[in-house]
Amino acid sequence: MSDLPPLIRRCLDEAGDRMRSALVQSMDEAVEALQAAEAAERRILERDALHLAWSGLQRQRAAWNARFVSALAEAIEVAPAAEAQRLAPFTPSVLGVLDASPSGLGGLSLVDDEQMAQDLAFAHLVQQWRLQVEPVMADLDAWVNASLGLPEVVPERNLLRPETFARALMIVVTESGADAATRARWLRALAVSMGRSLRAVYEHLLTLLRAGVESPARYRLQPARGGRVAGSVAADSSRAAIDDPAPAVPGRAPEWAVEAGGFSPINPLDPELGLRLLEGFLDGSSPALAAPLDAAYLEALEQQAGAARSAAASTDDAPGGRAPVDARRLDARWGELAEPARRADWRLATQKRAQRVDQALGIEVVRRLVAQVADDPRLLEPVREAIVAIEPALLRLALVDPRFFGDETHPGRRLISRVAQRSFKFRDVHSPGFGGFLDGVRSTFQALHHRPEIEGSGPFRDALGRLENQWLREDAVEQAEREQALQRLQFAERRQDLANEIAYELSQRPDLTGVPAPVLDFLFGPWSLVMAHARLLDTAQQLDPSGFGLVVPDLVWSVKPELTLRQPTKLLDLVPPMLRRIHAGLDLIGMPPEERQSFLDVLLQLHEPVLRLRRERSALQSQAPQPPLPAHWTPVVPEERLPQSPQMPWLAPQDRVSLGLASAGGASPAEGVPPAQLEDSAAVPLESAASPLEGDAERLIAEVLNHLRVGDWADLQVRERWRRVQLSWATANQTLYLFHGQGGRAYTMTRRIVQRLLVRDHLRPVDATDVVARALSQLRRQLRA
Repeated sequence: MSDLPPLIRRCLDEAGDRMRSALVQSMDEAVEALQAAEAAERRILERDALHLAWSGLQRQRAAWNARFVSALAEAIEVAPAAEAQRLAPFTPSVLGVLDASPSGLGGLSLVDDEQMAQDLAFAHLVQQWRLQVEPVMADLDAWVNASLGLPEVVPERNLLRPETFARALMIVVTESGADAATRARWLRALAVSMGRSLRAVYEHLLTLLRAGVESPARYRLQPARGGRVAGSVAADSSRAAIDDPAPAVPGRAPEWAVEAGGFSPINPLDPELGLRLLEGFLDGSSPALAAPLDAAYLEALEQQAGAARSAAASTDDAPGGRAPVDARRLDARWGELAEPARRADWRLATQKRAQRVDQALGIEVVRRLVAQVADDPRLLEPVREAIVAIEPALLRLALVDPRFFGDETHPGRRLISRVAQRSFKFRDVHSPGFGGFLDGVRSTFQALHHRPEIEGSGPFRDALGRLENQWLREDAVEQAEREQALQRLQFAERRQDLANEIAYELSQRPDLTGVPAPVLDFLFGPWSLVMAHARLLDTAQQLDPSGFGLVVPDLVWSVKPELTLRQPTKLLDLVPPMLRRIHAGLDLIGMPPEERQSFLDVLLQLHEPVLRLRRERSALQSQAPQPPLPAHWTPVVPEERLPQSPQMPWLAPQDRVSLGLASAGGASPAEGVPPAQLEDSAAVPLESAASPLEGDAERLIAEVLNHLRVGDWADLQVRERWRRVQLSWATANQTLYLFHGQGGRAYTMTRRIVQRLLVRDHLRPVDATDVVARALSQLRRQLRA
């Protein structure tokens, strides 16, 4: 930076100071927004993630305030190389991110996914800021270039562009050490506020530059042919508010020209310009978007269409043939949309209707994206055909809204994304409900195709609304069953948490000394659950609803023979009502007789000395030696009587069955059965004594589990048949998972069970990331390559 003019250095210094202050202010606003989102969120995992995000952002306040200016200096140093070579916005060498070889289950690369997520986060941040600063960007480019002594604008020479500040922010965010999901939340929360601040900073810098430079640099807007430039124009915000794409040759700026009345015609299919224009258009920074199309464009279209027809004629275009999906003959039920030649004719007709460069580029992007999505191997074949069939309607939409694909909320893009996302519910074309789903999609897409005109996003919004309403009706019964299962599990979790607190309080009682271990286990386990259940159901906020707490001192006294033998009558009077209350409490939580019988047998044996005293005719006979208690019944010392929190909430047998937690033979989850023996409504238990995971397997499985989110899809093998299931719920500490399959079948699993299923390849997470975002990312990578 030492070789920069003094005015530019001053601008950089002031921009750094102002954006550092803006960052701190934006962090405060982001924390408030995340806290509000946490308060409104009902899902436990999402609420925990929001809490982690805002609390982590608060802790970063001082560090980011101190680091931002130096990070900006680093971003400025790498900016020229990144712009010239069109590298990814940040790389391991720039940000200090450690390289790692691809690893994961099923051939998936966690490292690649994280890198792609970072690239997308950077691209979204830059796009957001470009939209906010667009009105002043052209003037800033012109005045900065003039202050550098350049007569004509070379946009990449402007070190103050949004990419530089975004790169600086990515540096400080990456250095925080937070996980990728938390970093993404931070960036989304900071983007809008910092974009407003960046606009204000640019306006301040323009004041400085205009005071220090006589006139701005000039734009050249069309490549000159044969070294001759047709003309030039001074830059102002009304002419060229669009960024220039990266030059084909690093370090060399492209030359553009305008005629006196405006932009001169351009041919987007020109081999020298096409890819550069398309890349800039994807990034939201293509030159001369409003320029008219050159006559050569129509000639190139005819040549392109002729080549496409020849290629189609030479390939096997039968359904399921080897040609790409977008070039095949589709299922006959698509009608005229099934024929590749007809689709090519419609494409050509739409392309000929384009009058401006942005329309031609929008149509080209739609064509490429449809091809990308249609070749996505994650989609079932009929769904891929549906994506091809809607291309003609999307091409007409691109005429009136060329950049709709860049807006995640646009109905045209959302229609494609939602249809693809919905299709992940079905594992194959034979899955129940898939035929009805496809019929609804087909009729909706055909209706869009047959519309006489598409004048905006309205028809796509209506089409998506009809489909989603249809899906809601289809899911109503299944969703009700899911809600019931979720309510049962959430209640069990709340009850277990409260029971753990009650058990700890009970463990502090001084009269527990000398109490046998089985009685303590009962108090810390089932009876704490009974007391917790009564409190959760009590609307009057009583201290001891139903009086279940009164059982504790009576039960503790009744199992101490040194006290009961002195007062046998008291024990005989106390036991019957105490047992009635114990049974009432266990009935309340749904514990079956067979599960409580073992404790009642223990209690009877502990009371046996007094009962025998009653039976004996003389007290002398009762002094006969008593059989010793089993070793595991002996009273525990105070240090050993702390309750242990269970790994999962206790559930009544009927709940275990309905939630898919009980095995077919009635075995408890701890006993378990192999996955191959599971039934539809059975649990997914495994051997509790199985050896623990070791080494890389444990690390990889933990990584997969940590990335599981509510709503994620997976394939589960049940009795040698694969079923598509969706994660409906998980405990906050991720020790218990609730999956649902088609028809509302529930599968509840502990973390250990899920680990074993993953290791044995009986549970396979499904990659259901957005198909359009993935296709856009792939298209950008192809263009850069």
